[in-house]
Amino acid sequence: MRRLSKKIKSGSVNKGFSDFKAMTPQASSLIPKIRAAFKDSEGISEKDRRILEIIIASYEKNKIGERPDKEDFVLSGHEIAEFNSLNASDICRYLCYRYAYNKYPQLYITDDYPPCLQIEPSSVCNFRCKMCFQSDESFSKKDSGHMGYMELGLYKDIIDQVEGKLEAVSLASRGEPLLNKDIIKMIKYSADKFLGFKINTNASLLGERMSRELLENMNTGTIVFSLETTDADMYEKTRIRGKFDRIVKNIAMFKDIKEKYHCGSKVITRVSGVNIDSVSSMEDMRSFWFQYVDQVGFTNCMPWVNFYENETNALTAPCSDLWRRMFIWYDGTVNPCDNDYKTTLSVGNVRDSSVSAVWRSKRYEELRRRHLALQRGALSPCRQCTFV
Repeated sequence: MRRLSKKIKSGSVNKGFSDFKAMTPQASSLIPKIRAAFKDSEGISEKDRRILEIIIASYEKNKIGERPDKEDFVLSGHEIAEFNSLNASDICRYLCYRYAYNKYPQLYITDDYPPCLQIEPSSVCNFRCKMCFQSDESFSKKDSGHMGYMELGLYKDIIDQVEGKLEAVSLASRGEPLLNKDIIKMIKYSADKFLGFKINTNASLLGERMSRELLENMNTGTIVFSLETTDADMYEKTRIRGKFDRIVKNIAMFKDIKEKYHCGSKVITRVSGVNIDSVSSMEDMRSFWFQYVDQVGFTNCMPWVNFYENETNALTAPCSDLWRRMFIWYDGTVNPCDNDYKTTLSVGNVRDSSVSAVWRSKRYEELRRRHLALQRGALSPCRQCTFV
């Protein structure tokens, strides 16, 4: 692993939740479980042992109000809900995974595998949301060269490579995952192999059969329903081609099927949308959506018209995604960022090299070096992006 220090400039947008609510126990209830798991841990690496020691020390500092060091880490938000759904035997794995996901990008640590792998089952989408690059016809037209579905064989090969090497696998990127005809086979092959398995969907295809098959083949993980309002008119003006009443009906049916036929399921459901001007308040979101899902959240959104035509900004802070996640498109192409949805920064293809080899490749390392050297302004579309 490599580790470097980090400086953050103003005027940037941090990826992740801008607001989040979950029905979950208090964070203080985690401490005894963490101590017990660490005491009972056997056969873990020295690296993981050191991470667990840092986390325990972080909670001690938090308890007495001591200012944390840059390496310190405690769980928050949705992590607490996920933690409380774990088997005791998985606690140490989960803590090490969340530490890598949150702290490696801050400390600029590059391990053999990315903390998070985002796999694209489909670049095709049946919506044209205003804040999404699917509304760019030069990308989303059938003949654009960017549209397609991942083959099951390629997906399985990727999963075989990363099983036991990382915990976060997210089926989400430029399109709607449920459009892939093999999506249930993909989930069946992979969902229970990772503590941080997640799939994002606009819920338009979440009929009774799809809901049953998802729950039959996914015992743990998170299903994210993408929307940010409780108002039908607002929804349909933002999520073009979507019908609010149908989405609510689908999500309500999913909950009913889960409670009636899969009451022991540890699958977490979340409504999460981008934090744009037309969103409902968090209070309204909680009041409406908590009757159907476990969690509600907003993620940060950068203003977008045509990403590649955005004005160049003066931001120099390195992008955290270069140390946090890898994106694999439907055809195996690897990209460091999904804001670069037309793949101008591609760093390889997993059909030609292994996941680990691409992650540590010269091309990937050169991108990291240039960002650390405050040269993101020389890279497009990095210079048009405000995410750090």
